Amino acid sequence: MAGNSILMLIFLIIAITIFNKRSDSNKFHLDYFLYHLGALFLLPITYLFLLFFDTILNKFFFALGGAIHILSFIFMTLHIQSSVKGYRAKIKVHHILPFVIYVFLCILDFFYIYLFKFPTAQTKFYDIEITNQLSFNNILLIKQATSIYLYVYLFHSYSRSIKNSSTVKKKDVYTTWVYSYVILFICSFASTSSLFFGFFDPSYDGVLTIINKILTIANVFYFAATPSAIQYLPLIRIEGALYTNNNNLSFDRLKSLFESEEIFLDKTLCLRSVSLTSGLGEIDIRTLIKKNTRLSFNDFVNGYRIEYAIEIMKSDFLDANLMSALGEKSGFKSNHTFYRAFKKKKYYTPSIYYKTHLQS
Repeated sequence: MAGNSILMLIFLIIAITIFNKRSDSNKFHLDYFLYHLGALFLLPITYLFLLFFDTILNKFFFALGGAIHILSFIFMTLHIQSSVKGYRAKIKVHHILPFVIYVFLCILDFFYIYLFKFPTAQTKFYDIEITNQLSFNNILLIKQATSIYLYVYLFHSYSRSIKNSSTVKKKDVYTTWVYSYVILFICSFASTSSLFFGFFDPSYDGVLTIINKILTIANVFYFAATPSAIQYLPLIRIEGALYTNNNNLSFDRLKSLFESEEIFLDKTLCLRSVSLTSGLGEIDIRTLIKKNTRLSFNDFVNGYRIEYAIEIMKSDFLDANLMSALGEKSGFKSNHTFYRAFKKKKYYTPSIYYKTHLQS
């Protein structure tokens, strides 16, 4: 109980400290880290609730703990991706699907439908009594399989994007941290699996239990010491892990947001929403666009929409759709706005441009 109370205190102190340092310029990635800490904070709370109250939670404790841990990792992944991209990474299907699958399989476990029918030889998970050895191993297997997918996804997506990041300042240091994070998971995975799946002789259980506890402590502090968040902690005098004020880098971040996420397709897109997603101030966005393109915000956005419309024209879209549907598909609220913006940029209406430039 004392250990869980200490964990809660650590997570709470870190969360409050980081929240106090949260601002419009860093919340695009820092919010996900706070969600991550919030999920981790639920783990000791769940344990204490189980300890003091004899409720239905007893039956779901291990499944619930696994779900919370998976959620915490999803938020950490989004935090890392946002830090690398320089804008708030959207929660997509490949983030949520593993969690949904995990929950579904845990529901099957509740009805005694097991994927893995081999009971654990252990009677306790740390100091928590294992009342159903078969169910415990089944849930552990599901959690391990889900975690593998998420860590492989993190490794793959990070290795593809870090080289082109305009946000991360010290790529070597940041990469070492991320890969060490993955290695720590591999060690924890191997140790936990060896203990509860019985890969070794029972005489080694004592050693494996100690290793598990050490790795758990290491995970706690590793989760807290993320380079892209630690720069906001007081009394730590290190150079920030992220670029923040360089105008050229900020504009690169802005362009990446439009080109990679295609946010211009959102008909309700406005300066405020771009500011919330990118972490850049509204005035800064206008200034960056004006300085680098000599365009207003609306013309900058419409420029992306028009180029997108032209790409659609090159496909067979107009073979099955009217020209009036093109503007809506490209992010414009109305045909009138689409035609006016198109003619302003290309000097032709969409119909004439299509006939004179794209039709053979």
